[in-house]
Amino acid sequence: MNGPRIVVVGAGVAGLACARELARRRIPAIILDRAHEVGGRCATRHVDGRPVDFGTFYLHSGSEAFSAVLGELDPAGRIEGWPERVREPKLACQPDSLLPGRLRFACRDGVSVFPRHLARGLDVQLGRRVTALTGDGPAVRIETETGESLAADLVVVAGAVSESLALIEPLVNAWPDAAAPLERIRGVPYVTTLTVMAGYGDQPRPDFDAWFPFEATMLHAIGNDSSKRALDAELVLVLQARQGFSLEQIGRPEPEWTGELLWEAAELMGSWASRPRWTQSHVWHTARVLPRDVLGEAMVFDREPGRAGPRVAVVGDAFSREAGIEAAYMSGVAMAARIAAQAETTA
Repeated sequence: MNGPRIVVVGAGVAGLACARELARRRIPAIILDRAHEVGGRCATRHVDGRPVDFGTFYLHSGSEAFSAVLGELDPAGRIEGWPERVREPKLACQPDSLLPGRLRFACRDGVSVFPRHLARGLDVQLGRRVTALTGDGPAVRIETETGESLAADLVVVAGAVSESLALIEPLVNAWPDAAAPLERIRGVPYVTTLTVMAGYGDQPRPDFDAWFPFEATMLHAIGNDSSKRALDAELVLVLQARQGFSLEQIGRPEPEWTGELLWEAAELMGSWASRPRWTQSHVWHTARVLPRDVLGEAMVFDREPGRAGPRVAVVGDAFSREAGIEAAYMSGVAMAARIAAQAETTA
């Protein structure tokens, strides 16, 4: 079947930013994602009707461009300066985001309000898992889990770096000039994180918003999700594991590593932390790329360099000079600008 000219694989912040900027430039694209909600690692889950942020805890910016985009969100839904009460901030994923004067805020309805904002007006098709990119004809074939396929001149892959590599490598490995950029992508280290959400009923709230405990051996971060919600909301903590522990435990049954993280939380905060009313767990196979490991720019692969032909691009937090959600956004926007410039040149 004939497909659209551009397909974006991944409805996280990078993919949405790319498609949104393309739409602003009047270039059509569709977005395919396996999930049933947009956002990727900018993730919020609803438990008993209330939001819980289990990916990034808050939104922040180090640039005027990204600050302007965050400024599009409803001010009434922002908790400016959150987290304010931070224990041991030096061990945070991005400690610079916690410096005085930096723009940062939590979202009363969860951080997923941001990707939902980016997705407005876009052709986002959820529940469509892309299993392979194939083809030696004039277009790239996008194969889905349900057996459907569509074709595109350009596919923008916007997943986590490990997932993106697994998808593009079988197709572009033999393309000219692909070896070096593929090797660079393979060399990007990423952090795997086990996450536990735990609800404690009417237990009194701790006196911190976020804690990055130096003395812990299993826990990297504890987020007091309740400090972003209504005063009468249930106490909910989000526990994120260290990389070493996550890699050791990832093959074990979920209840086992959940119990160990709750045990260490109790060692830090008191025995009550080991007895939550409910828990939900999640495995982030590629939770984030550390700021020191970003590649600085997106990658584009051409089957026929210098001529019209199928192309594959890769964007995401590993492909920008920034870090985290900001990196993902800026990477997507930069790729859209690059696509538009090439389209103008071709025209």
